[in-house]
Parts: sequence; C-alpha cells; structure tokens
Amino acid sequence: MTLHDFDRREVAQKLSVDQYFQWVRQQPEADRDRFELVEGEVRLLPTSTEQMRILRLLQWQLQHFLKLGAAESLETTPPEEDHFEVHIRPSVQLSQLSYMKPAILVRKGSGEELEAEDLADPSTVWIIDIVEDSLDKTRTQLYAQAGIFNYWSLGNSVELNLYQQPSASGYQSRRVLQVGDRASPTSVPITVRLQEPVPLYFMTRTLRGQQTYQSNALPFAFSRGYDLSPSYLSSTRIRTESP
Repeated sequence: MTLHDFDRREVAQKLSVDQYFQWVRQQPEADRDRFELVEGEVRLLPTSTEQMRILRLLQWQLQHFLKLGAAESLETTPPEEDHFEVHIRPSVQLSQLSYMKPAILVRKGSGEELEAEDLADPSTVWIIDIVEDSLDKTRTQLYAQAGIFNYWSLGNSVELNLYQQPSASGYQSRRVLQVGDRASPTSVPITVRLQEPVPLYFMTRTLRGQQTYQSNALPFAFSRGYDLSPSYLSSTRIRTESP
C-alpha cells in the first residue's frame, strides 16, 4: 500500500478513537499497523522495510548509549532511577480523537510494559518523530499538552526541530539543529550530533552465499553524557515560540 493507494475519502469525516478502531478492523490485517489517528484524521505511517530497519538500528544505538550512561552513574543513582527503555512505534492515546504512533519513545523507570494510556506519565521523557512536515503544529500541540519535555521532529530535510517547555498552549521554545550542531535532551544522559546521512553496509547470508546491501542511516551520531560545550549554545539556532 502506498500513499496514493490510501483513499482518504473513506474517512473524510473526523473519527473518535473508538470509531478509528472499528475502521482499522475493516482493513487488511497486514496493513492495520500502518495507520494512526491525529485529531480525528486518519494518517498513513511510513512503514517500509527500509525504515523499520533504520528505526531498529536507532533503537539499538539509543539503548546502547543510555546503558553506558547509566553504568557510569550507578555509584550515585539508584539503578531503577537511571533505567531507560526505547520503544519503536508504540501506540499512545492522547485524546478521544488522537491515537498516535511516534517513531521512537524513551521511557525512564522500571522497564514495565508500555501501555497506550501511559504517554502523559512522567516516565515518558523523550519522543523522536520522523514526519513529512517537521513543523506539524497539530502533532506538536498534542505532545505539548501531554507534557512531553523533549519532542524532536525530523522532516525530509536534514534539519531537526527540538521542542521544550511544554504547556497547555503549546511548546514555549523550539531549537533548530542543522548539520554539525549538538544537543542533549533534558534528563537523558546522551548527546546527539546532527550529521549528513551516512550509508551503512550490511552482510547477509542467502542461498547464493553472502551478499552485501546498502542501507541509509538517520543523520544522528551519539555519545554518552550531556552536551555542555559552549559551541553547542553558539551554533544552535534558538527560536522562542509564542504561546
């Protein structure tokens, strides 16, 4: 199924979450995870094999560096307080009209199973979205109202929007990172540097022997710890959003 195959006329009216579930059950079983509901509007998620491979790689990298950061702080911090879990495309309900599936969701806590109602829980500390429009105001507003302290939105271009200071009227600040800029999400011991996407090469075994294939990577480079360098503040473009 492609974006062109998805006939939006089927769901031209706004749907509640219950109506959305009924509509999803009418779709082919293989396609049911490809949709989300944003303020009553059904949207098709980009869930190609290539993107899911990239998200799994991103999940592994985040989990790896977060565990390294946690290991360094064990002497001063109880383990359960510095434990992070990274989820791919979790289903989260934000309102009676919104049932969304962010690309990456990071929780801090005991590692209990993630449930749809838990997004507004304080344990959700960071969301990364990969969307067509990184300035999607509806999406951003919903995350702000849910109290997500760190919402990062990556669009088609190599430009990353960082939203912080959530309130009922929306995020009070937005930072725009471009290639070479670095940032650390609040309360998460990891530093992210934005870079040009670097192709990765993987080897797989087939009936014809070993084969190498290329995969695109997200434009992130990670290191453990917080970014406190003055160069970050001077290079990052900071914009303050009016309520």
